[in-house]
Amino acid sequence: MALRHLAPLLLAGFASSNLRADVTITLSADVQSLQPIPMGLKLEPFGRSSGSSLRTTRVKGNQCLSSSGSSSNIIDLSKQDVTLMDGVRKIYTTVSLAKYGEIVAASAPKPSPEAQATVKMKTTTSVRHTGRTDSIYGIEAEEREITMLVETEITAAGAPLSGPLMRFVIQVWTAKHEEMVGRPALRELADFSAVRNTFANPIEMLQKVATSFTGSSEGMTAVVDEIKKGNSIVLREVSEVYLPILGAAFEKLAALRGQPLSAGFDANAPFSRMTTEVVEFSTAALDDAVFQIPPDYTAAMADEFLKGAKPVH
Repeated sequence: MALRHLAPLLLAGFASSNLRADVTITLSADVQSLQPIPMGLKLEPFGRSSGSSLRTTRVKGNQCLSSSGSSSNIIDLSKQDVTLMDGVRKIYTTVSLAKYGEIVAASAPKPSPEAQATVKMKTTTSVRHTGRTDSIYGIEAEEREITMLVETEITAAGAPLSGPLMRFVIQVWTAKHEEMVGRPALRELADFSAVRNTFANPIEMLQKVATSFTGSSEGMTAVVDEIKKGNSIVLREVSEVYLPILGAAFEKLAALRGQPLSAGFDANAPFSRMTTEVVEFSTAALDDAVFQIPPDYTAAMADEFLKGAKPVH
């Protein structure tokens, strides 16, 4: 091929590579338990507590590293695989992206056959565009509100008990379309579809939660599709969890004991709130070594990795 014909192709390839920006995005996740537990009951998951953590995602070309605490994963789109790493046990496992969902689903808790026979659950969801906008770390964002309600019908001693079990209300803030068009780094994150499904995506997490409780993701598929239509990234998410059935149980117990509920307890208020927001956004160049498995890590089988088993040599 003559040089004059080859040159435009080389220049096109060079220009294309320059359009791919290295990206680092860090989100702070703050979790708060909001309700006091009444009558001196001990329910650790719902006691007053708070905590925060950082979640960082780095993208370079076809690779993405996501880290939170001692856990991290590397997604490689050219190989179509994901490597999960445990910094405490110093082990890792690599699985194909195609099988990753199946492996995670298989490791999720499932109700026993006895529970499935006596407990029926259904999930309904809705999405509302609130019209609210904000600037998050210098990026213009817009809000959608997602509500998911899990209802149950329990047959105990032949007497059915039905009603709302839990409710999630989530405000999801995503970058506006104009921002996605004007910022190559944002497009890089959005186009990295595997990345978008591993960080700051509350809808994907809710789908897993709904499945673990009800045995199916009924009611969630349409919401997931709706959120993905925007081809954007999540910049802020505020999730509140309501437990109406637990509040009703506390009120009945208080009546049986003849005791008042603890001051400040409100059965209609949220039990917990998690706020996730971008605290760092950078396009500084990343070293290739960032995306390498540490040399002192040992390989493990995927199912053993998820179960916390000993590494495989």
